[in-house]
Amino acid sequence: MRDRFLILILFLSSTLLIKAYSGGDGTQNNPYQIANTTDLIYLSNHSSGWNKYFIQTADITFDADSSQVDWDGDGSATWDAGVQLGFSSIGYSSINFQGNYNGQNHIISNLYINRESQDYVGLFGYTNNASMSNLGLIDFDIKGKKYVGGLVGYQDYGTVNSSYSTGAVSGNSSVGGLVGYQGGGTVNNCFWDTQTSGQNTSDGGTGKTTAQMKTQSTFTSWDFTSTWNIGDGISFNSYPYLKKYYL
Repeated sequence: MRDRFLILILFLSSTLLIKAYSGGDGTQNNPYQIANTTDLIYLSNHSSGWNKYFIQTADITFDADSSQVDWDGDGSATWDAGVQLGFSSIGYSSINFQGNYNGQNHIISNLYINRESQDYVGLFGYTNNASMSNLGLIDFDIKGKKYVGGLVGYQDYGTVNSSYSTGAVSGNSSVGGLVGYQGGGTVNNCFWDTQTSGQNTSDGGTGKTTAQMKTQSTFTSWDFTSTWNIGDGISFNSYPYLKKYYL
């Protein structure tokens, strides 16, 4: 009877986790689907899934007014102490993100993190043997203390591929436009905007000016035939964006 009860609890826990996302079961063949801000905030607040597979299935845009977003996922956007801290980074020192996140050439915009007294801050705070790929971050504001990056605060024995960031990043030490600090791993074919980020350095990736970030030739090996496009140098679409949404 006890074993049956335990199995039931595990089944219900697994079912609730699956329903928390827009689809998938977290496996390599059927990754959890991140389709909206609710999915992404849920991922940031539930470390039980930080060793799973994820795919982003759409561009994700948070409200430009950060005070209108339920950053802590408690069901209310009331501007309380928790919400004022903004997004909670995916992965931290005691529980790393060890999963696989494939942005599928989508963008996340208006991400807000205001954690100036915390270390390991970024969309991904602390990764360990993880993989992040095919993702763009634009128009974000990220503040932390140590190990602060637009995409990753601290990367340990993992890969970042074909991603870019353009938002503002600040902290006290080990701060980078794309990656704050690499304890290991590789960053391949990735870029950050040195002007909009306010950072001339990153422990991974290649820094470019805003004009260069709006130039196709900067993004070597990126697929501008069928996947990516680049705009007119005026709107946000002048950074790389997914071709199928703007044909």
